[in-house]
Amino acid sequence: MNYILKAISILEGGISIREDVNPENGIKKYGEVTFADPTNNKYPIDTPKHILAAWRYINMPKNAAFYNDTDLAELKKAIKEALDKLKTKEVASIEAKYAVDIVTNIINSIGLKL
Repeated sequence: MNYILKAISILEGGISIREDVNPENGIKKYGEVTFADPTNNKYPIDTPKHILAAWRYINMPKNAAFYNDTDLAELKKAIKEALDKLKTKEVASIEAKYAVDIVTNIINSIGLKL
């Protein structure tokens, strides 16, 4: 255990270092992505699939048990924020498509040729 890294994590107010995790494994498996737990490189939140998987996994009691209440709340907050960003992008995409459809229908209804 690297006590210096643990002390830095505590001082920075980040999620505590887990004794059972090698943070390098997360980088090896997922690459340089955003993690809900950036201290231990657990729970990637870089894609819709990863965000949903992170939420499912952290809400399993066996996975949540690795974190104290403060760290668990921080981790869940990061996942929720990633989900909110994803929803915002999805809504914007749907709204843009809807706007294009409306304009296309108007153009077609008045007989304009583009």
